[in-house]
Amino acid sequence: MKDKPVHIPQHTLDKAIKLVSITQKIERSLTTFTRETQACFRGNLLRTGYFNVYNHASLDTLKLQKHDHLGVYSSPVVLDNMAYYGTDDGSFISLDLESLTESWRWKCKKPIKSTPFVLEDKLYFGSFDHHFYCLNTRNGRVVWTYNTKDWVFSSPLVVGDVVIVGGLNRSIMAWDRFTGKLHWQVSTEGWIIASPAYWNGWVIVSGRDKHLYVIDPQQGKLERKIFVGKRMHATPAIVHDEAWIPTLDREMVVYDLRHDVISHRIPNETGYFASACVIHNQVIVADKWGRIQAFEVNSKKNFGKSKLMLLFMQVLQLITIAFS
Repeated sequence: MKDKPVHIPQHTLDKAIKLVSITQKIERSLTTFTRETQACFRGNLLRTGYFNVYNHASLDTLKLQKHDHLGVYSSPVVLDNMAYYGTDDGSFISLDLESLTESWRWKCKKPIKSTPFVLEDKLYFGSFDHHFYCLNTRNGRVVWTYNTKDWVFSSPLVVGDVVIVGGLNRSIMAWDRFTGKLHWQVSTEGWIIASPAYWNGWVIVSGRDKHLYVIDPQQGKLERKIFVGKRMHATPAIVHDEAWIPTLDREMVVYDLRHDVISHRIPNETGYFASACVIHNQVIVADKWGRIQAFEVNSKKNFGKSKLMLLFMQVLQLITIAFS
């Protein structure tokens, strides 16, 4: 006697499919955040600028000083006692922090202002030579490269096996991190200088075109395009399901990711180039006048602005006028 087929209601199947989807997202999120073999711009994928450092090093002794670079805009990232960074003379450096000597040096023809994303034995960054690169961390050899047709200022993000970056070619691009094959490309209305951040299975990117982009990193689907109304160079810092975005146009914008709404616009006398960092429930950022500001995450209260740098700039300006 054959068993009778079991009828499963459609609503039960729908719930099961949704549960599987949620589980997969959680698994990807856990994989993304628990890797101990990665280092990136602002310390983590939420771009909070916070680093867990348990052995506080002494800061009273200069260990190394280098003067052979035209300039360094790329932030050094550290993995397994090796520091990696780009320079304005087109060099990319691997520095051994034990011996304080270069492990290798790779060279291109234009400045490298992008901060690398280092994952296992590969690192990723963009250059002003209109290319995006993947290098081998052991020897600096090129694994793959891609012609972006314009400058890449943005620092990349790796989610799963996809590496994502913004460009001045008015797009957000993603490649297979192993092969360099273009996975997807989302067009924007202007330059993307900020670096992608990660939240709840989505990639968050702020643009100079006054828009915030929310993208599915695996499919490249544009989930949301929010008109912020302010030009943005800074990278969003994600805390408590909110994106804190300093803007060039004299506002700190707080976007509620879960409810898809701009919850707060905090005015300032000047704009921001710098990205914010998050520590102890405070968002800390420097504005264009050289002042350090601290905001309480829950109340959005501004705890005040350090005027030491502003005072110094005003005195310097008076001296310049007096001797001109």
